[in-house]
Amino acid sequence: TADGEVKTNEEGDKYVDLGRKRRATVRVFKGTSLRSNTVRQNRDDTDHRPGIPLIDIREYFDSGKDQKPGKKGISLKLEEWQALKQNADAIDAILSNVKTKD
Repeated sequence: TADGEVKTNEEGDKYVDLGRKRRATVRVFKGTSLRSNTVRQNRDDTDHRPGIPLIDIREYFDSGKDQKPGKKGISLKLEEWQALKQNADAIDAILSNVKTKD
């Protein structure tokens, strides 16, 4: 169940359970494909290089003894996460007008 408790996965990333085998995990992407050339050129200490924080919302599945991430999901950059939060009231308004099957 989604209880708001912050947990830690095997890699040390913090996450919250969203229910129905879904998680929101905060991780730092340290690869070079998303980083600017300026950051790469100005950093010579690779052990402490800056990364890009991502909010990874993903489904998980049971693989025997532990849970593994599935292909279904999305990773949001910090500015995308901020935009989603800023639009939460608008999304709630839209949802309140949607007819659902009960």
